[in-house]
Amino acid sequence: MRKYFTFYGSFYDVICDLNDSDKLIFYTGIVEYGLLNKEPKFSGILATIFKAIKPNIDSGHYSQDNGKLGGRPPKNKTQTTPLNPPLNPPLNQEEEEEEEEEELKEENKRSKKSGVFNLDFMPNASKPIFQKWLDYKKDRKESYKSQASLRACYEKLKKLSNNNGKIAEEIINQSMANNWAGLFELKETKTVDASVWVNQDVY
Repeated sequence: MRKYFTFYGSFYDVICDLNDSDKLIFYTGIVEYGLLNKEPKFSGILATIFKAIKPNIDSGHYSQDNGKLGGRPPKNKTQTTPLNPPLNPPLNQEEEEEEEEEELKEENKRSKKSGVFNLDFMPNASKPIFQKWLDYKKDRKESYKSQASLRACYEKLKKLSNNNGKIAEEIINQSMANNWAGLFELKETKTVDASVWVNQDVY
């Protein structure tokens, strides 16, 4: 069993958006994966979130295995400084993780301060539909706590709509019409002629 594993503040921000029962399931699952290498059997939104943070946990495992419990490998005492060292030496694995985490923190701070999130991670055709949801949340004086939680919401919408832009917009309209704070599967599935979906953009 490992003594510790990587857990970033951005993980906590995303988990805070879950209900209490899902929080317990998720925390238990990632602790068992981080310390015991036991693959969790998540489903739905929990599986989506785990898929996003798993590479960071795996990267921390790699650093531990190659640097004595996460520390950097000991320097060779006989190692000499090169005559012409590079001006910008490449970062090692641990430094890359720290830099990525700092960039994510800065992005989250900018998003919270301005109330504007970066939507460049999604296709252009999806942005107007998802922005409609963000505008609705803003009118309710609600906001996502981080860029990571925003991405988790987008992934949930993709799954609920089966990656279909038309259905995604109907899901958003349903929540707006019922004054809901979240996104849910359509209560009624309309029977639509197949020709309606010809040339329909995939969400």
